[in-house]
Amino acid sequence: MKTPVVSPTVKKIRTYLAAKDQLNDTIIRLRLYLPEEGYDYYAGQCLTIYNNQGIGRMYCLSSVPGLDDFLEIQISLASNGALIPWIYGELQVGDQVRISPASGDCFYLPSNLHQPLMLIGTGIALAPLYGILRDALVKNGHQGDIRLFHQTHSPDEYYLIPELMALQTQYPNFSYTHFIHGKNPVNVTLDVPEKSTSEMAFGTIEDLSLWQLFLCGDPSVIKEVKQDAILLGAKEKNIFETPFAIPDN
Repeated sequence: MKTPVVSPTVKKIRTYLAAKDQLNDTIIRLRLYLPEEGYDYYAGQCLTIYNNQGIGRMYCLSSVPGLDDFLEIQISLASNGALIPWIYGELQVGDQVRISPASGDCFYLPSNLHQPLMLIGTGIALAPLYGILRDALVKNGHQGDIRLFHQTHSPDEYYLIPELMALQTQYPNFSYTHFIHGKNPVNVTLDVPEKSTSEMAFGTIEDLSLWQLFLCGDPSVIKEVKQDAILLGAKEKNIFETPFAIPDN
C-alpha cells in the first residue's frame, strides 16, 4: 500500500515493539504491545506505523482483539517501501514506536454465523485475511462454510502454512488453498493446467448471492475477482476489499 499523506493533526499513539520475527525469507512479523490507553480495532483493518523521522507507512492488522494481547503486522521485505531499512535493520525489541488509530472497513462482524465466507488474497495480503479468518472462526465460532484462497508468484511468498493447516484440521467448515499464479495449486485437483483466481475460488459455486467475500491484495486481481463474483450473483454490500498499491518509495 502507498505511503499515506500524513496530516500533522493525525493522532500518533505511543507503543513499544514486543517481538520481531522473520516468517520466511521475504516476510517479517512485528508484534507491538497494546497501548496503555487501549486500542480499538478489528482484525483486517490498517494502521500507519511511523519511523524515527516521522515517515509513515500503512500496514494491515492480523491480530484479533480479544484473542491476542498485542498488535500484529506482517511486512513484505520485497516491497521496497520507505520504512523497510528501518524495520529490517534498526528497529529492535523494546524500541518505542508510534502508530495511528486503525481504519478501514474490510473486517468481519458476527451478524450471521451461518453465512458462507470467501477470503481471497495475493502475496502479503494473507496478513489481514489471517486475522479476519481467526476472528470469524476462533473468536466468534462461525458455523458457515469458510474458504481461504492465497495466491502468490513464487514459493518464497508462502507462509503461515502450518498454522492454516492446523486450523483446517481443527475446524471442518474451513478449507485452505494456496497456489502459485499460473501453476497447479496445493490441495486442489485441476482439470486443466491453469486457471484464473476467480476460477480457482468460484469453480464449484454456481451462485454467490449468499456469500460474504473479503478480497485483499493486487488491485488488478481484486478488480477482476470482484467483477466475476458479481456476475455469479454476489451482492456488492457483501464484498469487502483492501487493494494493496505498489509502494512508490
